Amino acid sequence: MIKKIINKYKSIILYLIFGVGTTIVNVISYYLFSHLLKFGTIISSVIAWLFAVLFAYFTNRKYVFKSDSVTKKDIKNEILSFFGCRLATGILDWILMFIFVDIFNFNDLIIKILTNIVVIIVNYIFSKLIIFNNHNIVKDILKDKEKLNKIIINIIVILFFGLVAFLFLLNSSLHPWINSTIGTDSSVFKTIGTLMQNGFMIYKDTFDHKGPLIYIINFIGNTISSYRGVWVLEFANLFFLLLIMYKIARLKCNKIMSVIAVLSSLVLLFNYFEGGNLTEEYAMPFIALALYIFLDYFLNNRVNNIRIILCGFSLGAVLLLRPNMISVWVVFCIAILIRNIIKKEYKDLFNYILYFIIGMFIILLPIILWIIFKEAFKDFWYDYIVFNKMYSNVSFKDIWNVLITFINNPLILICIIIDFYGIIYINKQIYSIYTICTILTFLLLSMSGNLYMHYGMVLVPLVIFPISTLYNIFLNNKVTLIITCYLLITFILPNWITIIKNLPEIYENRNVNKINENVINIVNEINNNTNSFDKITVYGNWNIIYVLTNKLPVGKYSYQFPISYIDKNIKKEYFDILSKEMPPVIVIQA
Repeated sequence: MIKKIINKYKSIILYLIFGVGTTIVNVISYYLFSHLLKFGTIISSVIAWLFAVLFAYFTNRKYVFKSDSVTKKDIKNEILSFFGCRLATGILDWILMFIFVDIFNFNDLIIKILTNIVVIIVNYIFSKLIIFNNHNIVKDILKDKEKLNKIIINIIVILFFGLVAFLFLLNSSLHPWINSTIGTDSSVFKTIGTLMQNGFMIYKDTFDHKGPLIYIINFIGNTISSYRGVWVLEFANLFFLLLIMYKIARLKCNKIMSVIAVLSSLVLLFNYFEGGNLTEEYAMPFIALALYIFLDYFLNNRVNNIRIILCGFSLGAVLLLRPNMISVWVVFCIAILIRNIIKKEYKDLFNYILYFIIGMFIILLPIILWIIFKEAFKDFWYDYIVFNKMYSNVSFKDIWNVLITFINNPLILICIIIDFYGIIYINKQIYSIYTICTILTFLLLSMSGNLYMHYGMVLVPLVIFPISTLYNIFLNNKVTLIITCYLLITFILPNWITIIKNLPEIYENRNVNKINENVINIVNEINNNTNSFDKITVYGNWNIIYVLTNKLPVGKYSYQFPISYIDKNIKKEYFDILSKEMPPVIVIQA
């Protein structure tokens, strides 16, 4: 079976191998000319691009696409097409480097690697469809106006959602134009990311009770840039979410209404975002991806092995963030199991399970093995599993209050009504499954009994389907037209208008420091009275001090509250470590 998969996707595998080789050539060339010869960012990028394109052309032509062009004319056209397409993606590379390095001051080598990943994907599409394809697809597209218009509209939609992601993320404390203090949880994640950069191991050398993926994300973000690098990953994350939500909306609506449906759903995020860089934020695209795959399967019977692998992969990713966000997979997988058993499609069911498990293992296995090899599995099990069970020991009243708070939202209530409308009048099977999934999502996000609004981010991917259903009904119904206009005027447009209205002021004040003055004073005091290698401790839950001073915490517990209320041994262990280490500075949160 593995051999069959390799043969089927041989060209992609070879392309990825030589794509890595091209990236290595590009990055090494860039480093040589930028860091050693001091040619500057743009000139070094151009030279590196030339070396990489030459390497890519010969390897792609001979090994990946196995071009059969032999005449001088065909080879000439092939070379011109190759260099022309690579020039287009090279310009994309240079623009991204200019924005993220010269304007936003992110780590140039990391940005170079990330931009090359984007470029590799685009180059594969060009090579497959245009360059090493005897059938001239470009000419066919230019002749077919309908196809050409479709491509142009898709490009406009992609660029539009890129702009939307950038504008929305002005709500992120880590946005390059926003100089404000990051949130409590975000500070913890960034502190652990810094510890990882310094060779420390999650769970074993530091305590926190979230999944390992959030720390890996912050480790990568910190590598891009010590304070704002995570924003790059936030942007990619939200951009991908918007595209997947658009695909979900297209299952019910035309393109214009689908864009409006996405913007409508995103309004919920204004209430739940809370500064960003939180586990729920990074879970949203994986939830949306699984939803799209499941919905397309039930509505259009579309399924293939790649989709199943992606569905399993997305579940694995969410499990590595926080396990109470898996309602989509629980409900839809049970529905598929029942459906296949009723239809006696056991072979298909076995295939689904196999590829789903493969998808999960692709992301779970490397990370779990890494934790085991670093001798941190016991600590991982306690922090992530045992401690979280202790943390969720709450009363039914607390759970009920949280549940009602999240349901008590006009957009949520309308979506619930649409789900029930769908059961009665549209498609009993799919809307029943969807309603059960929504109910389970509410129960899981309320189970802690703690009213943290960012928990509600998991609802954002779920509302796109009922909203797109509403807008689809709106096309043929005056009543729903009134409801839609009410939603747009009351809940949707004001948020976006506020962002656009404040945009000039935000840009003009992009260099103004908005971090709390008290925090700045403490940071300056620490920096003036410690050496670069000194460790400090902060008593309370105030990890922003570690982040801004770039100091490592003494001992395992960078914060002590509220975790010491759950496990009484934490405070004792913290003070035992403190008495042994005796840090030069102790900060007590007021």
